[in-house]
Amino acid sequence: MSENDNEETEINLPSDEEYWEAYPNAQGIERADILLQLAMSYCPERAGQPSVTMAELAIEIYIEGGYTEEDNPDFAFCYAEIAEHKSKIGDYVGAIDAANKALPHIDLYIFRFNWP
Repeated sequence: MSENDNEETEINLPSDEEYWEAYPNAQGIERADILLQLAMSYCPERAGQPSVTMAELAIEIYIEGGYTEEDNPDFAFCYAEIAEHKSKIGDYVGAIDAANKALPHIDLYIFRFNWP
């Protein structure tokens, strides 16, 4: 056991403001990743339809970039965000549909990456 094993590792994630600053210059998959991060971050102003729109646009960009739902775990996160935010705006059928799309991907990645 090394002396570094008990040290906490600091993780610096970009803030929403940094994501918004990077967004206009981002292209392709980087742009989709930014949209997904913004959709997932807690912000009352983006709750509901804005987050749904960002997650749906991220899915479109991933597909245009050649990613498939089977090889990119971000699809599961996109669908989960869509489900969460559609439920917030009372679109329960849409929320259930998105959740049904997210679950097989979550199962796939738990199995593929042997997550606990």
